[in-house]
Amino acid sequence: DILSSHQNIQSPSRCLPHHNKPTSSHEPPAADSFRRPRPAPTMTKRHRLYLLLTLVALLVLLIFSTNFYFIRWLAVDQEHPVPEQVHSRSLVNESDALMKVVGRTASIQQLVETRVVRLKTVFKNRNPRYDPVKRGLVRSFGAKGYNISTVWKIASGWPSGNEIFPQKDEKIGKLIRALQEAQILRARNTPRGTQLKLVFDLAGKQSVLFKPSWYGRDARLEGPVYSGK
Repeated sequence: DILSSHQNIQSPSRCLPHHNKPTSSHEPPAADSFRRPRPAPTMTKRHRLYLLLTLVALLVLLIFSTNFYFIRWLAVDQEHPVPEQVHSRSLVNESDALMKVVGRTASIQQLVETRVVRLKTVFKNRNPRYDPVKRGLVRSFGAKGYNISTVWKIASGWPSGNEIFPQKDEKIGKLIRALQEAQILRARNTPRGTQLKLVFDLAGKQSVLFKPSWYGRDARLEGPVYSGK
Protein backbone atom coordinates (compact mmCIF):
# COMPACT_ATOMS: atom_id res chain seq x y z
CA ASP A 1 0.00 0.00 0.00
CA ILE A 2 2.83 2.42 0.86
CA LEU A 3 4.42 1.65 -2.55
CA SER A 4 1.26 2.23 -4.46
CA SER A 5 0.59 5.50 -2.68
CA HIS A 6 4.13 6.59 -3.47
CA GLN A 7 3.59 5.86 -7.15
CA ASN A 8 0.45 7.93 -7.12
CA ILE A 9 2.36 10.84 -5.64
CA GLN A 10 5.17 10.57 -8.24
CA SER A 11 2.81 10.87 -11.22
CA PRO A 12 0.30 13.58 -10.43
CA SER A 13 -0.36 14.22 -14.07
CA ARG A 14 -2.31 11.03 -14.41
CA CYS A 15 -4.82 12.25 -11.87
CA LEU A 16 -5.48 15.62 -13.52
CA PRO A 17 -9.05 16.08 -14.56
CA HIS A 18 -9.87 16.09 -18.31
CA HIS A 19 -10.97 19.48 -19.59
CA ASN A 20 -12.83 19.84 -22.88
CA LYS A 21 -11.19 22.08 -25.47
CA PRO A 22 -12.99 25.34 -26.02
CA THR A 23 -14.88 25.43 -29.29
CA SER A 24 -14.31 28.41 -31.50
CA SER A 25 -17.25 30.35 -32.86
CA HIS A 26 -15.50 30.65 -36.30
CA GLU A 27 -15.42 27.01 -37.24
CA PRO A 28 -15.47 26.35 -41.01
CA PRO A 29 -18.89 25.37 -42.33
CA ALA A 30 -19.64 21.90 -43.45
CA ALA A 31 -18.50 20.68 -46.85
CA ASP A 32 -22.13 20.34 -48.05
CA SER A 33 -22.57 24.12 -48.04
CA PHE A 34 -19.87 24.49 -50.78
CA ARG A 35 -21.57 22.31 -53.40
CA ARG A 36 -20.95 23.58 -56.94
CA PRO A 37 -23.96 24.16 -59.27
CA ARG A 38 -24.56 21.42 -61.74
CA PRO A 39 -23.45 22.28 -65.32
CA ALA A 40 -26.18 22.92 -67.90
CA PRO A 41 -26.93 19.92 -70.07
CA THR A 42 -25.08 20.12 -73.42
CA MET A 43 -26.65 19.28 -76.82
CA THR A 44 -25.65 15.81 -77.87
CA LYS A 45 -25.08 14.62 -81.41
CA ARG A 46 -28.48 12.96 -81.41
CA HIS A 47 -30.24 16.19 -80.51
CA ARG A 48 -28.37 18.05 -83.25
CA LEU A 49 -29.37 15.41 -85.78
CA TYR A 50 -33.03 15.68 -84.75
CA LEU A 51 -32.89 19.48 -85.03
CA LEU A 52 -31.29 19.32 -88.50
CA LEU A 53 -33.88 16.82 -89.75
CA THR A 54 -36.68 19.03 -88.43
CA LEU A 55 -35.33 22.10 -90.25
CA VAL A 56 -34.95 20.15 -93.50
CA ALA A 57 -38.50 18.83 -93.22
CA LEU A 58 -39.87 22.35 -92.65
CA LEU A 59 -37.94 23.67 -95.66
CA VAL A 60 -39.25 20.89 -97.93
CA LEU A 61 -42.78 21.53 -96.70
CA LEU A 62 -42.45 25.27 -97.41
CA ILE A 63 -41.16 24.67 -100.95
CA PHE A 64 -43.89 22.14 -101.70
CA SER A 65 -46.61 24.45 -100.38
CA THR A 66 -45.32 27.39 -102.44
CA ASN A 67 -45.17 25.34 -105.65
CA PHE A 68 -48.64 23.96 -105.04
CA TYR A 69 -50.00 27.46 -104.50
CA PHE A 70 -48.54 28.85 -107.73
CA ILE A 71 -49.59 25.82 -109.78
CA ARG A 72 -53.11 26.14 -108.43
CA TRP A 73 -53.09 29.87 -109.19
CA LEU A 74 -52.02 29.25 -112.79
CA ALA A 75 -54.68 26.59 -113.24
CA VAL A 76 -57.40 28.92 -111.98
CA ASP A 77 -56.11 31.68 -114.26
CA GLN A 78 -56.33 29.39 -117.29
CA GLU A 79 -59.83 28.22 -116.36
CA HIS A 80 -61.06 31.82 -116.13
CA PRO A 81 -59.58 33.76 -119.08
CA VAL A 82 -59.72 37.51 -119.35
CA PRO A 83 -63.02 38.73 -120.86
CA GLU A 84 -63.13 40.18 -124.35
CA GLN A 85 -64.00 43.60 -122.97
CA VAL A 86 -60.72 43.74 -121.09
CA HIS A 87 -58.89 42.68 -124.26
CA SER A 88 -60.58 45.47 -126.20
CA ARG A 89 -59.60 48.00 -123.55
CA SER A 90 -56.00 46.83 -123.70
CA LEU A 91 -56.02 47.17 -127.49
CA VAL A 92 -57.41 50.70 -127.19
CA ASN A 93 -54.71 51.60 -124.69
CA GLU A 94 -52.05 50.17 -126.99
CA SER A 95 -53.39 52.15 -129.95
CA ASP A 96 -53.40 55.35 -127.87
CA ALA A 97 -49.81 54.73 -126.80
CA LEU A 98 -48.86 54.03 -130.41
CA MET A 99 -50.45 57.30 -131.56
CA LYS A 100 -48.52 59.18 -128.89
CA VAL A 101 -45.28 57.58 -130.07
CA VAL A 102 -46.09 58.42 -133.70
CA GLY A 103 -46.86 62.03 -132.77
CA ARG A 104 -43.65 62.29 -130.81
CA THR A 105 -41.70 60.81 -133.73
CA ALA A 106 -43.27 63.32 -136.13
CA SER A 107 -42.34 66.22 -133.88
CA ILE A 108 -38.77 64.93 -133.63
CA GLN A 109 -38.62 64.58 -137.41
CA GLN A 110 -39.80 68.16 -137.86
CA LEU A 111 -37.19 69.35 -135.40
CA VAL A 112 -34.46 67.48 -137.29
CA GLU A 113 -35.61 68.95 -140.62
CA THR A 114 -35.52 72.48 -139.26
CA ARG A 115 -32.06 71.95 -137.83
CA VAL A 116 -30.78 70.49 -141.11
CA VAL A 117 -31.65 73.69 -142.95
CA ARG A 118 -29.40 75.65 -140.58
CA LEU A 119 -26.37 73.41 -141.11
CA LYS A 120 -23.28 74.77 -142.77
CA THR A 121 -22.62 74.12 -146.44
CA VAL A 122 -19.77 71.75 -145.70
CA PHE A 123 -22.22 69.33 -144.11
CA LYS A 124 -24.58 69.45 -147.11
CA ASN A 125 -21.99 68.45 -149.71
CA ARG A 126 -21.84 64.74 -150.40
CA ASN A 127 -18.57 62.97 -149.89
CA PRO A 128 -17.41 61.60 -153.28
CA ARG A 129 -15.90 58.58 -151.53
CA TYR A 130 -19.38 57.41 -150.63
CA ASP A 131 -20.59 57.03 -154.23
CA PRO A 132 -18.57 53.89 -155.11
CA VAL A 133 -19.65 52.27 -151.85
CA LYS A 134 -23.26 53.10 -152.56
CA ARG A 135 -23.10 51.75 -156.13
CA GLY A 136 -21.48 48.51 -154.98
CA LEU A 137 -24.08 48.07 -152.26
CA VAL A 138 -26.92 48.59 -154.73
CA ARG A 139 -25.37 46.11 -157.17
CA SER A 140 -25.03 43.50 -154.42
CA PHE A 141 -28.78 43.58 -153.78
CA GLY A 142 -29.35 42.23 -157.28
CA ALA A 143 -27.34 39.06 -156.66
CA LYS A 144 -29.24 35.94 -157.66
CA GLY A 145 -27.22 32.79 -157.05
CA TYR A 146 -25.38 32.01 -153.82
CA ASN A 147 -23.99 29.04 -151.90
CA ILE A 148 -25.47 29.13 -148.42
CA SER A 149 -22.54 27.49 -146.63
CA THR A 150 -20.05 29.77 -148.39
CA VAL A 151 -22.08 32.88 -147.50
CA TRP A 152 -22.01 32.05 -143.78
CA LYS A 153 -18.25 31.48 -143.82
CA ILE A 154 -17.61 34.77 -145.62
CA ALA A 155 -19.86 36.72 -143.23
CA SER A 156 -18.16 35.24 -140.14
CA GLY A 157 -14.84 36.69 -141.32
CA TRP A 158 -16.16 40.21 -141.93
CA PRO A 159 -16.23 41.83 -138.45
CA SER A 160 -13.06 43.69 -137.49
CA GLY A 161 -12.00 46.38 -135.07
CA ASN A 162 -13.66 49.27 -136.92
CA GLU A 163 -16.30 47.80 -139.26
CA ILE A 164 -18.92 45.07 -139.40
CA PHE A 165 -18.47 44.28 -143.09
CA PRO A 166 -15.95 45.59 -145.62
CA GLN A 167 -17.14 48.45 -147.81
CA LYS A 168 -15.73 47.01 -151.01
CA ASP A 169 -17.22 43.54 -150.58
CA GLU A 170 -20.41 43.21 -152.63
CA LYS A 171 -21.56 39.94 -151.06
CA ILE A 172 -23.79 41.69 -148.51
CA GLY A 173 -26.76 41.23 -150.83
CA LYS A 174 -26.19 37.47 -150.92
CA LEU A 175 -26.07 37.42 -147.13
CA ILE A 176 -29.37 39.30 -146.90
CA ARG A 177 -31.01 36.90 -149.35
CA ALA A 178 -29.68 33.94 -147.37
CA LEU A 179 -31.23 35.38 -144.20
CA GLN A 180 -34.55 35.77 -146.02
CA GLU A 181 -34.69 32.38 -147.68
CA ALA A 182 -32.75 30.01 -145.38
CA GLN A 183 -34.81 27.28 -143.76
CA ILE A 184 -35.28 27.49 -139.97
CA LEU A 185 -34.30 24.12 -138.51
CA ARG A 186 -34.65 24.90 -134.82
CA ALA A 187 -35.82 27.72 -132.53
CA ARG A 188 -34.91 28.12 -128.87
CA ASN A 189 -34.83 30.77 -126.18
CA THR A 190 -31.59 32.42 -125.11
CA PRO A 191 -31.03 33.69 -121.53
CA ARG A 192 -28.70 36.51 -122.58
CA GLY A 193 -29.75 40.07 -121.83
CA THR A 194 -32.98 41.35 -120.32
CA GLN A 195 -35.21 41.17 -123.42
CA LEU A 196 -36.76 38.06 -124.87
CA LYS A 197 -34.63 36.68 -127.70
CA LEU A 198 -34.99 33.61 -129.87
CA VAL A 199 -32.12 31.80 -131.51
CA PHE A 200 -32.88 30.36 -134.95
CA ASP A 201 -30.65 27.63 -136.30
CA LEU A 202 -30.67 28.04 -140.07
CA ALA A 203 -29.63 25.66 -142.78
CA GLY A 204 -25.88 25.64 -143.33
CA LYS A 205 -25.04 25.57 -139.59
CA GLN A 206 -25.74 29.25 -138.93
CA SER A 207 -27.49 30.71 -135.86
CA VAL A 208 -29.22 34.11 -135.82
CA LEU A 209 -30.99 36.16 -133.13
CA PHE A 210 -34.63 37.19 -133.36
CA LYS A 211 -36.34 39.65 -130.97
CA PRO A 212 -40.12 39.18 -130.96
CA SER A 213 -40.49 41.71 -128.13
CA TRP A 214 -40.25 44.47 -130.74
CA TYR A 215 -43.75 43.52 -131.88
CA GLY A 216 -47.11 43.17 -130.19
CA ARG A 217 -48.45 39.72 -129.41
CA ASP A 218 -51.13 40.06 -132.08
CA ALA A 219 -48.76 41.31 -134.78
CA ARG A 220 -48.29 39.13 -137.85
CA LEU A 221 -44.95 39.31 -139.60
CA GLU A 222 -45.13 39.36 -143.37
CA GLY A 223 -42.30 39.64 -145.84
CA PRO A 224 -38.56 39.50 -145.21
CA VAL A 225 -37.00 40.05 -141.81
CA TYR A 226 -33.80 42.09 -141.41
CA SER A 227 -31.47 42.22 -138.40
CA GLY A 228 -33.88 40.26 -136.25
CA LYS A 229 -36.76 42.70 -136.86
